[in-house]
Amino acid sequence: MDTEDIAGILVMVPLLSALSKENLLQLAENAVFRCFSPGQRVAPESETEDGAYITVIASGSVAVIKSVGEKRVLMRMLGQGSVAGVVSVYDKGDAISELTARTASKAVFIRTEKIRDLIRKDPDFAESYIRFLTSRIRFLNIRIKAYTCGSAEARLAFHILQSDENGEGHMRVSVSFTKLADMLDISRASLYRAFDSLTDIGVIERNGSDIIIKNRDELSDVANGLL
Repeated sequence: MDTEDIAGILVMVPLLSALSKENLLQLAENAVFRCFSPGQRVAPESETEDGAYITVIASGSVAVIKSVGEKRVLMRMLGQGSVAGVVSVYDKGDAISELTARTASKAVFIRTEKIRDLIRKDPDFAESYIRFLTSRIRFLNIRIKAYTCGSAEARLAFHILQSDENGEGHMRVSVSFTKLADMLDISRASLYRAFDSLTDIGVIERNGSDIIIKNRDELSDVANGLL
């Protein structure tokens, strides 16, 4: 894939979409493009240092997983145009997140020093980056609330919303229901009851592993413990 093609992928990312073509091409020139099979760890082939890059998902579905004690917790699902590792630009601790392809996926990796250079020379981009980091902090606060005091329905609702990050209105459960229950830190029976509850109140429709969001606002209320 040439530089122009990679720049075409980067412009799909809201965080990068306002950059000039010159800046996009500069990022693309030093980026790494890779394809991944389901179950494969998403990382640059020539990776030499954890946290030394940010990841842009070009296509497919990628899970962000954190190890919490002995549990592996699914934090969110990434689709086309999503980005991960943004904190690693200034704090390599973000590398404790593991990215795993759930479907055949493609990704672009940008070295963090290139992002730092861009932040220093482009004040508008610096502000955009700060806003993006603020939104990630808000996301983590909601996630912590869901996992520490949320019901099974709230945890499942939050997971569905985050899996549909691009707002397409549907998602596919790409792991076994036993694995999903473990990731949400609930029993499998509680997971099935939560699916039934969300279906009964009309916020989702389920056909096997395929989930359709019928009412996003009310699903958000469930995730926030308001319903």
